[in-house]
Amino acid sequence: MLFSKKFYLQGLKRIRVIGIVATITVIALNLFYAHFKLANYDCYCNHWIACGGIAPFTFLTAVFAFGMVASIFSFLNKRQDSDFYNFIPQKRICIYTSYIASVLTWIAGINCLTIVLNSILFSLSPTFHVPVIFASLAFFGYTLSAFTVASIVTICRMLSGTGISLFFYTISFLTVPRLLAGIFINHIRELNPSIVINETWLRIFSLENSLYFTLKEFGNENNCGSFENVWLIITLIAECILFYGIGALLYKNLKSEFAGKNIGIKKVQLIFRTAITLPLIWTSMIYFITKSDEIISSVLLGLSLLLHFLFELILSKSAKKAVVGMVAFLIPLLISIGLFASSYGIAEGFRATSPTTDEINYITVEELRYCDRDNSVFVIDLCLNSETAKTTFLNALKGKSEKSISNSEFDSKLTVKFTLKNGKEQYREVYFSEDDMKSLRNEAQNVGESIPQRWWSTES
Repeated sequence: MLFSKKFYLQGLKRIRVIGIVATITVIALNLFYAHFKLANYDCYCNHWIACGGIAPFTFLTAVFAFGMVASIFSFLNKRQDSDFYNFIPQKRICIYTSYIASVLTWIAGINCLTIVLNSILFSLSPTFHVPVIFASLAFFGYTLSAFTVASIVTICRMLSGTGISLFFYTISFLTVPRLLAGIFINHIRELNPSIVINETWLRIFSLENSLYFTLKEFGNENNCGSFENVWLIITLIAECILFYGIGALLYKNLKSEFAGKNIGIKKVQLIFRTAITLPLIWTSMIYFITKSDEIISSVLLGLSLLLHFLFELILSKSAKKAVVGMVAFLIPLLISIGLFASSYGIAEGFRATSPTTDEINYITVEELRYCDRDNSVFVIDLCLNSETAKTTFLNALKGKSEKSISNSEFDSKLTVKFTLKNGKEQYREVYFSEDDMKSLRNEAQNVGESIPQRWWSTES
């Protein structure tokens, strides 16, 4: 038997306190937000509200998911309680699926209730209305985000024997991957500022494609944004299935003797201890090698050593083990060296694959603005295919692109699309000096009509 109604109902009761607290908190904050929005909006036109603006505080259900999972599996903290659940007639997988279903029910119920209430409140006013499709996307997005957080906490719950180890493991699991992705992207952009992240495979590391998209979309009432990002939704669904599956496997093979012990599985502790120090060590290397700032680099390295020591000390409760465990600091150090080398190699790889003049069919400038005393010009999708334009762009692209001429009346950075003769496209951010911008403006004024473009101009 894979599911038990008895354990499902028992699970609902086990977490009813935190469930009720979560319900009151989330609904109250969202209703206050809606009331404040209605009271301070002067326009009386009928304005629709997109997903992120309906009930933005619903992201908090992901925070309360930690407490729900920790509470429903709290018996894993005590050897006696753990033994009791291991010897009852129902199979472990039955208990696991029933309790997980209880958590998911609370999360979905809270999200559904708060989205419905806020949608009704907004729709009752003459100023706003909430389309059903937007409310549905909001419910699905917030719920899926909270489900994913709960699946991560579930894995950490099965790997930890006490509340404190659960806390540290969960914080590490939720923050370290996002920190490493951010450091990775920022380092690449610093090494090669011409890369347009969202137009390359590197966009998978961007914030809108991460678990924290609900924070990015907080209060966004103009468009659905990441809530309708199909790639993100599919990824989170896959993560949920994978993590809950891993959680079930871990629970099925969990030994009762781990209950009440911080150490638990030593290999697991080594993994998490390595993970929490990686961001600091990697950043320290960036400051030392890329930015030549030895002071900040030394401070970050010292903090990583301290964090490594404290993590071991808190979990093992032994200063001797914490000192001996410092030998393992070499592991995150070596991994950081590899990460630094990989980001450097990727940045140089993009620079090496920049197109040549002979490979370019034409160049498209997404936006070009120019203003002076007599007129203003705004160009969208300006297409250029002259040899002069190609040379100007490629020369600027080959430059260091560290900074542009200040106090210029021209835009100094342009997002450019190179359309190659083989049909492929490459996006780059190109930095120009003032002289290059003047040359580009003249080229734009003289461009022929053979390639489609949109031009908007006003005489002052």
